[in-house]
Amino acid sequence: ADELRSLIASYQPTRSISDVLPLLTRTHTDVAEGRVKPGLSTGIEGLDTTLLGGLKSGDFVVIAARPSHGKTAFLLHLAYEACNNQRKKVFLYSAEQSTDQVVNRLALRYCGFNAYNLVLGFNKFKNMQLWDEFCLTAEHWQLIINDTPQIDVSKISAEMNALKDQKPDLIMVDYLQLLRCKQERSREQEVAAISRMLKA
Repeated sequence: ADELRSLIASYQPTRSISDVLPLLTRTHTDVAEGRVKPGLSTGIEGLDTTLLGGLKSGDFVVIAARPSHGKTAFLLHLAYEACNNQRKKVFLYSAEQSTDQVVNRLALRYCGFNAYNLVLGFNKFKNMQLWDEFCLTAEHWQLIINDTPQIDVSKISAEMNALKDQKPDLIMVDYLQLLRCKQERSREQEVAAISRMLKA
């Protein structure tokens, strides 16, 4: 009985629909009159429509696809849209690629040239100009990258708590399978625990 009372006490207070409606009315009015945006745009109009205005605060979204089908490319597209076009603050945990690789891919997105130029060096003056322009732009982005390999999800939670005053608009993890959660034995339980902790 004591455990049940403790569990009930730990829940957030319930609210009636009459409490929620005024808040939602104010939100919808602000959106309709252009004072706030309904969500963080993905940069893809059809996807924003499907998501009813883009990514919402508190959403936990998993991007799933087979290997080598563009999951990281899509994630970096979202990061680019948030940082460059919407001036949002983004925290990116990249357990697969290094910070250098991530920044190079963002540069490719900005400059519009292919990876060959970055790997073998700039062979045209125009490409160097584009790189300089990217550097001048990107240094004002609010983008924080952590490329710790196989990072434990508890460390992500601890870092988020430590940086909560910075209030990131978007937190991204690439990717779920490379995270670790020491308290679970099986990989299935581990992935489930990681998802719960990230959502929290």
